[in-house]
Amino acid sequence: LMRVSQAVRLLNQYAVALLLVGGVLGTMITLPQGYFSYKGNIFNVYFVKVGWFWTTFVYLARLALPTRSKSMALSHQVIRYFVCTALWVTLTNSFNMFRVYSGTCSVSEFGTPGECISAGYLWDGHDISGHTFLLVLSTLLLKAVSEERMPKDDMSLPFAILEWFILFIRVLWICMFFFTYVYFHTFTDKLVGCIFGVLSYFIASWCAIKG
Repeated sequence: LMRVSQAVRLLNQYAVALLLVGGVLGTMITLPQGYFSYKGNIFNVYFVKVGWFWTTFVYLARLALPTRSKSMALSHQVIRYFVCTALWVTLTNSFNMFRVYSGTCSVSEFGTPGECISAGYLWDGHDISGHTFLLVLSTLLLKAVSEERMPKDDMSLPFAILEWFILFIRVLWICMFFFTYVYFHTFTDKLVGCIFGVLSYFIASWCAIKG
């Protein structure tokens, strides 16, 4: 069986390429409605909807687990995480506000997206994809910390299980990014979410280096 350290290196090498391929394929192809087009699917409800919790768990676990190499100071990695968290909170709330103020309901008696959609009407505001923003930011952040703190080749079973779970979360983010592109939001709203995710990561990394 492939060692977890080999799997980590493999995913680090192709993570960004897989995101790009997922976005392109998700834009070009049309899939029939299925389990992943249902917002109540288990991966969306228990993972993506609380995605920053899992990102935090994986990031802190990566810092705590035994490593064979450390290419960035721990203090810088902590700064990067907190800047990413601040940007995620701020921008996610900003996206929601932008959706409210940029649109109107097809029936004038409803003034918010929630009221309008719950009543069965259409809200025409720009709904910047918080999912693509989160998944891009998280994927880049977890890729970076995994490259900076590579796992040891030999480790105890509990550590190995945790490492495989970390890999599961990272692969799941890439898969859910693809399904978001296939089933949800307009192309523009998804692209803007991706751009904010990339910019947020690089801003946080700059702050970490300066810190």
